[in-house]
Amino acid sequence: VNHLSSRVTSPCSRRSQSNVEFRTMIRTQSITSQVVEISSPSKSFMIHGLQRDEGAVEILSPDQEGAVRKAIERARSHTTIVLSPGTYIEDAPIVIAKPGIFLCSADGAELSGGSEHGACICASYRSNQPLFRIESEDVTISNLAIEVDFSTSEDERARSCILIDHSSNARIEGCSITTNAGKAIEITGKSKPTIIDSVIKDCMIGVYVHGHSAPTVTRNTISACKASCLRVAEEASGVFSENILRDGGDACIWAGGNSTAHFLKNAVGSTNGCGIMLGERAKVLLDGNDVTGSHINGIQAGDEADPLVKNNKISGSQGSGIVLYDRAKGKFMHNTIAASKLACVGIRDNAEPIFINNTVSDGEGSGFVLLGSSGGIFEGNHILRNTCAGIGMKGKTTGLFEGNSINFNRGYGVWLQDESCGTFQNNEISSNCNAGFAVSHVASPKVHGNTIRDGRHVGFLLQNNAQGEYWNNIVSNNKATNVLLVGNSKGDLHDNTITDSIGGGVLFRADTCCTFRRNRVLSNHRANIAVLDRANPCVEENIIQHGSGRGLVITGNSTGRFCHNSIRCHGLAGVYVGGHAEPIVDHNIIGESGASGVVIEDFAKGSLCDNFICDNSSAAVAVQGTSQPSVHRNVVKHDGHGGIWLGENAGGTFEDNVIEETAFAWRQASGVTAKVKTTVGGKYADVQIKHALAMMQLPAQEEIVEVKTPGCSSTTFVGSKFVQTTRCFKGTLVIPRPKSRTHAEHVADESG
Repeated sequence: VNHLSSRVTSPCSRRSQSNVEFRTMIRTQSITSQVVEISSPSKSFMIHGLQRDEGAVEILSPDQEGAVRKAIERARSHTTIVLSPGTYIEDAPIVIAKPGIFLCSADGAELSGGSEHGACICASYRSNQPLFRIESEDVTISNLAIEVDFSTSEDERARSCILIDHSSNARIEGCSITTNAGKAIEITGKSKPTIIDSVIKDCMIGVYVHGHSAPTVTRNTISACKASCLRVAEEASGVFSENILRDGGDACIWAGGNSTAHFLKNAVGSTNGCGIMLGERAKVLLDGNDVTGSHINGIQAGDEADPLVKNNKISGSQGSGIVLYDRAKGKFMHNTIAASKLACVGIRDNAEPIFINNTVSDGEGSGFVLLGSSGGIFEGNHILRNTCAGIGMKGKTTGLFEGNSINFNRGYGVWLQDESCGTFQNNEISSNCNAGFAVSHVASPKVHGNTIRDGRHVGFLLQNNAQGEYWNNIVSNNKATNVLLVGNSKGDLHDNTITDSIGGGVLFRADTCCTFRRNRVLSNHRANIAVLDRANPCVEENIIQHGSGRGLVITGNSTGRFCHNSIRCHGLAGVYVGGHAEPIVDHNIIGESGASGVVIEDFAKGSLCDNFICDNSSAAVAVQGTSQPSVHRNVVKHDGHGGIWLGENAGGTFEDNVIEETAFAWRQASGVTAKVKTTVGGKYADVQIKHALAMMQLPAQEEIVEVKTPGCSSTTFVGSKFVQTTRCFKGTLVIPRPKSRTHAEHVADESG
């Protein structure tokens, strides 16, 4: 056959050895085609790896304009049209409305970026009509190069190279499509086509899917798109998998409308915009995609988008790995977000996503940043090695953070500012360079059940009017100090365990007026608790013990109330009051210190009343300098180590104190101006001493301390627990004493 077009009634066929083999062989002779062997018809045959049903075969050569369009117009259903190598110029749109049309190249198109193709179809007209309009079923376009220049079109965005409409299940396979502008492939209606193993480049949009269509788009390479490589809108769905996407102007993948498409295992490379952009009310699935290379944001979702995003890898973002804004939601699971220039995950406006079991690391900003009025749920995430903070919150943000590990960040572990709040529970916050948990500027979180440890700076930092509630946390081994409260902070800290800091346990500074109650402050160096500057805290019902320095230090111009605490087993004084401090220290147990129980010096004033002071290595109370405290109704049990000692120029008042000791009960230096009443007579003193002596004999396993004072409710200490009772016994102080241990024994325990 050696003319423009040859119609043969027998298709090419390759059958099993048990059947007669039919073959059609096509060889290139200049620009025409020759059928070397044509045999009789068969029921089916294979071409380009696809099974073809019975139908005619037409072989074209590119000798005149419109050859492909004319061949399709005259073809019957289920016709195979084979294009010989060459360039086919089409002067009008090609409409495929007959089922079963199979359009392919004889030798296949070169898809590796070369300049030569087996068969190439080009358009010469300038209207906004697509080059191919496919409206019927079982249509295949295979192994063709299609090149259309839409840059001169009246509306380059409106024009499509291939439009698949109605309910078509067309198949585009192994093609190379270049349009320069417009849309390479547009899919609409209720069509369900397959786009596979093709190369699409140099267009406005690579594949545009809308209507109610649901295509399968897989193993394609789509690049150099001025808007997006894949765009899914309206009610469209479908599966988009294993594609290579890069160089999208706005985004490599854009999904909006009410789309429910699935994007699976795509490789999203460098692009001028975002890797993946979601908007409107999209509820798409992103699973197993790899978003790498240079891009602004890896995944960006706005409006009311609500995607399911899991098992994706997002790295190298010039902005953020994931950005959520407006009212976006979504569930993000098992993703890896790393090495972003800004925050790895940025959430703002009113977005409220759910993040579960993600790894967020190595960002040059923070791991998570929440701004505006955003919130969400963040559970089981690994947040590490970020430059600024693991989690940063600002504005009126909220959120629930539970079970996250926030480690090795080069800034803060968690940093809350402005009016942010939220709940943080059962998180592991460790080995961060700045504060493990920092709160400032009237932020007011609820923080409980967390472990904050091994930081290079501070564990808890509350500053600049910080508020909030902090309970049942373990704060341990932070180098600067475990808890630092400054700048008029007003937090409520209770039932925490604060241990083993070389910089000290708790430090109150500036004008802080926090409430600190029922905490265990143990084994910190320097001071277990220090109150400086103008701090005015309420420190009550705490266990403060086993420190290598002092138990409680109150100095500067500080005030505050310190009551119902157990202050025991310190290397130096149990309580130190200095500077111009004026605290109220009452109803405490102060014992087993390596120096004096209480030291008051400098210009300090304040009140020391109704305390039980026992078994300290030096004086129970040592008053020095020109201090003028009020020391009333204390009970001292010291076994000969000294009672109340007044140094030179000491002032103040000392009344109704009971010292169960005959030698060195009182010692007064010269120049003392204090008013001292050294004895308490009558039945009141006898009862106090009787109860104190009796309680000393309780077995060592009894760890119950009950303090009952005139006119006050009683406080019961049971191990680390405290139970407040309401029944009062006037004039009694009942103290079941734990096992007495030497300071050397405590030091040995700490070191071993």
